[in-house]
Amino acid sequence: MHIAMSAIEFSRAMSSRSRVNILRLLATRDMSAPEIAKKLLLKTTTVRHHLNLLTRIGMIGEVGEERREIGRPVVKYRVTRKPMSIEFPRRHYEILSEILLQGLIRTLGREGARTTLRHMGREFGTRLARDLTARYAVERWNMKALKRYFVELHLDEIGTLPEIVDATDRTLRFKMHNCLLSELAKHYPDLACDGFDCQLFEAFVKGTIGKAEIEQVRCAAHGDPHCEYRITRRAQH
Repeated sequence: MHIAMSAIEFSRAMSSRSRVNILRLLATRDMSAPEIAKKLLLKTTTVRHHLNLLTRIGMIGEVGEERREIGRPVVKYRVTRKPMSIEFPRRHYEILSEILLQGLIRTLGREGARTTLRHMGREFGTRLARDLTARYAVERWNMKALKRYFVELHLDEIGTLPEIVDATDRTLRFKMHNCLLSELAKHYPDLACDGFDCQLFEAFVKGTIGKAEIEQVRCAAHGDPHCEYRITRRAQH
């Protein structure tokens, strides 16, 4: 039985780099203690200790067993689906965001709100392209730079738990296991995802590598386990 997690318990859990790394792994896929130990180069007994603590305070849970021909079944774990926050004291930004969004809808109507959010997404994406170009001193954007500076560094830094699926000179496909707009997207997918988020990505790509096809392959707000994007650079004529 899980107990309610206090701020002290949460702080204790997040004070260990190994436990943070375990949570990051389990946010991408279900894994067993031996699998985690192999991935993180830790002893299985050490991993089990961390898993027991994380399970006790409800941050992860068992999701079934993997049957083997020889030996006992292996237990798989996964993080709880509720988004995690490391803020202290807690701040309910989701509530404020929804209040502001509802106010926007009442003032402009749903279509007007969507148009406004699309415009805001384009502005933010354009500014982000400039900011990352300056921050990492990128002389020329290509798929390799996009993979490194946007996905592996920026998206990881803001907490989306990105994962590269495929990367070539012309295409880049990646997952985001922790959508930052997940709470709003559940109730307003046309505004949060189809409005703000998609325009942000398009503007950012336009401001970096230039002309490209951007496809959202999967969307957590529409029932998928994660968000997934594919960026394909158009052939130069």
